[in-house]
Amino acid sequence: MRAVTSDDRRRGPAEAGDAPAPDAASLARLRPAQRRRYEGIVRRAADLFLADGIAGVKMTDVAQASGVGVATVYRYFGTKTNVAIAACTLLWREFRDAFATLGAPPEALADASGLDRMRDVLERAVRLYLERPEFIALLDEFDATMIAEHVDRARLAGYAAQVDSFYDACERVFRAGVADGSIRSDVDFPLFYRAATHALAGIAEKLVRGEILPSDDFSDAEREIACVVDMATAYLAPSFAGVAASGRKR
Repeated sequence: MRAVTSDDRRRGPAEAGDAPAPDAASLARLRPAQRRRYEGIVRRAADLFLADGIAGVKMTDVAQASGVGVATVYRYFGTKTNVAIAACTLLWREFRDAFATLGAPPEALADASGLDRMRDVLERAVRLYLERPEFIALLDEFDATMIAEHVDRARLAGYAAQVDSFYDACERVFRAGVADGSIRSDVDFPLFYRAATHALAGIAEKLVRGEILPSDDFSDAEREIACVVDMATAYLAPSFAGVAASGRKR
């Protein structure tokens, strides 16, 4: 990571110290013109972070791209970390919206089983990951930045809400599959969700970073991802129950 510079510590005239991330209540109090300025800064910051990473962008860069003074950026956000949180929250919201419109129209899956719909959800998520390598790389850096800076989880509530929207969508499909009998009822869904999404996101992140070890070979990456989706959906199928029970007895 880039060392903290004097630019990163600079504050506007009324912004001494690290201001908390703007919350819904404070944003609601903004006048229309202020809200447009705030959203414009977030949009420009998101574009810069996608292009150059969080460490490669200074607050002065954000200000210049947004057409405002750097003191204005500090007045709205307090720190570059808060800018990064707002920008990545926006990018997750756009990712979620793209996910909702990708793939077969809802009516095409109206009569599909819950298990088939779960496969569709996982495949759509992976497809979006592969189409947005800059986004995946930024998420990797964002996580590392939040850990390195010991950011309190409360400051990530809005960001987490966008990420968790995928959990809610998957859980609805899972419950539908249990109801129609295509998904076994003894599955620990939170565990399944974490394992499946972490595996798929991990592969996507490795693809973005590129081949590092001599044994790395991403020439067949799409089939590798399809294999993980196959394993995830096979695990949910009722036919897997006997295999799972046998494995637990060993």
